[in-house]
Amino acid sequence: MTCSLPAISVLMTVFNAEAYLAPSIESIQRQTFKDWEFIIVDDASTDSSLVIAESYAEKDSRIKIIRNSVNKGQTRCLNQGLALARGAWIARQDADDLSHRERFEKQWQWIQQEPGLALLGTSGVLIDHRGKVIGLLDVPLTQELITWSLAIKNPFLHTSVMFRTEVVRSLGGYDEHYKIAQDYDLWTRMIRQYRVANLPERLISYRHLESSLSKVGKNKAFQEAHQIAQREEQNSFGRELQPEERSLLQDFREGAEVKQQAAFLRLYKNLQPSFPSASKKITDDQQRLEAGHHLQRAGSKNQNRYGQLREVMAAFLAAPLYTVQWLKSRFLN
Repeated sequence: MTCSLPAISVLMTVFNAEAYLAPSIESIQRQTFKDWEFIIVDDASTDSSLVIAESYAEKDSRIKIIRNSVNKGQTRCLNQGLALARGAWIARQDADDLSHRERFEKQWQWIQQEPGLALLGTSGVLIDHRGKVIGLLDVPLTQELITWSLAIKNPFLHTSVMFRTEVVRSLGGYDEHYKIAQDYDLWTRMIRQYRVANLPERLISYRHLESSLSKVGKNKAFQEAHQIAQREEQNSFGRELQPEERSLLQDFREGAEVKQQAAFLRLYKNLQPSFPSASKKITDDQQRLEAGHHLQRAGSKNQNRYGQLREVMAAFLAAPLYTVQWLKSRFLN
């Protein structure tokens, strides 16, 4: 008798994540969609991460542990898990993040309605080390706006995505030249050949930890992201950017201060004519994303009260309903 294959292979890499690993694993176990296997790749953790993961695997046969005796880095670990996955789809989750109970179910329902889809992400919420919501993470939804956004920043939350296993295998998996931005690179390769999308629902909690990357790691992450974004300029905007324009986008990705953010928004407006607004759905998505940039600027640490109000009003003018819903979700729920 042969065992049936799972619909989804959940893929998680772990390195010294003992503080948050248990709730992260449990958020997968609590999914309303149950047809999954869970591959956890421990990358030679020196804390109790492996012990924690193994304690869950002992009680749940769907959880499989890969134990690395030497540290290989996340990209190689992702490819290890990818090679062993039996599901037609892979769902990613990082070891300190959380999936909301209906995440898999809602993604799976969308996938069934869109048979040509190869990659599906979601929006999310930003939480701190205590699990308190400190921000909202909204992403472009349509293929058109995702493609246009590639040269600005990564348009997917890695911890939220599901993708077709065989599609990513056919593309050679994650490129191991990239140590941190391996997902960003993968999406650019997928979108050239396959259909992709994001859901507007915030179905994951992304944990922001100041200590998650060292200064060297942050510099490496930005370096890789800038390289990928520059590579996509022609595809996104129909031209290569001028050095000063490219510098503004780099500042934005790194979290620009208020003055640089204002310059970025002017550039963003100037680049919009290159966007193929072919339908109301795409235009609405564009306006929603523009409003999100204003709301992000309103939350800048160096923004004064007048500046905050100005940016909220700009967001409202761009996308009134989205802005009201965003403010309600952020401050009233």
